[in-house]
Amino acid sequence: MDDGLAHEVGNRVRQIRLANRQTREVVAGLSGITADYLYQIERGRKLPTLPVLLGLARSLRRAASDLLPSATVRPRGFVARPVSTEIHRALTVPISGSDEPVSGLEIGRRIREAWRTWQGSPSRYTDLTGTLPGLIADTERFLRARPADANVYAARQGAELAEQLGIPV
Repeated sequence: MDDGLAHEVGNRVRQIRLANRQTREVVAGLSGITADYLYQIERGRKLPTLPVLLGLARSLRRAASDLLPSATVRPRGFVARPVSTEIHRALTVPISGSDEPVSGLEIGRRIREAWRTWQGSPSRYTDLTGTLPGLIADTERFLRARPADANVYAARQGAELAEQLGIPV
């Protein structure tokens, strides 16, 4: 749960309820939840589901958007690039030779960490979003900087990770 979001939503619900001079019991009853659950929402301990949020908005006579923080405004012309684009770039765009390659031990450590994240994290896609493109580029840089016989271990690890993540090798 995003604690910051839960606190902000809870504060908005509480402020609107108090401004409307409604009791917690009335708002909870009209929303179809218990007063205790509403108390936890208002204190930022629980983040309401979408149906609960809509019920609260109806009970408070407000739009659901009034209970949520305002969206982040992006500059005009901003285009969010999906991670697949970054991964594709790491796999296909030539790497400059000016950057010093990372050590084989460091590459191995980062690959094992990515694999642990992939296996154990409920938010593995998000967790690997910022990591995977750089790891691919650093592994490629490492492999290109070594003679063929010196990079067998790293190549094997990289191929295993790519296979486990479903990236064609």
